[in-house]
Amino acid sequence: MKRSALRAALLGLVLLAASPLAWARAGAPAVALNSGGISLSRAAWEAIHGPGNPGQSLVTYENETFAVGFQNNVVSFIEVAWPSPGIDMNDAESAVRHLLPADARLDETFFAPASASGPISLLLHRYLSLTLAQALVVPSNGATGGILVLCQQTPAPGRFEPNVGRVSMAIGSTP
Repeated sequence: MKRSALRAALLGLVLLAASPLAWARAGAPAVALNSGGISLSRAAWEAIHGPGNPGQSLVTYENETFAVGFQNNVVSFIEVAWPSPGIDMNDAESAVRHLLPADARLDETFFAPASASGPISLLLHRYLSLTLAQALVVPSNGATGGILVLCQQTPAPGRFEPNVGRVSMAIGSTP
């Protein structure tokens, strides 16, 4: 699947699952989230990465290294791209951890089959963050504190283990 088609499909699922996304209880103080990406305010994200280049549904940063989706001016989707041939899985996991809320814990891992024209495999991690769940507290929106991370694995030159060329992560909710 082409980069733009995969990005659009994942973003569409995220926006469908997470709408409407509310970020604080009425009359209660906002929950403080220690995160390097997901759940940051747009102002906090741009203080780190500088101003972005708006597209149709995403804003790109740092020469299109990051594509970010915002809901209510809060980061709800991040895609990170590395130049070919990508980076090894340990480095990709470290980059992902930095972009998640500090309390996010890996809950589930599974593989999805690759497409004929796409990466060699898709590795999915589902993280849970209790502080994120507390920040998304409108019961009707089904907020779970779940974050889906999709790693597109590509062939690595000179070794058997695949590299990661792109990671997409998004806040989820129950359907």
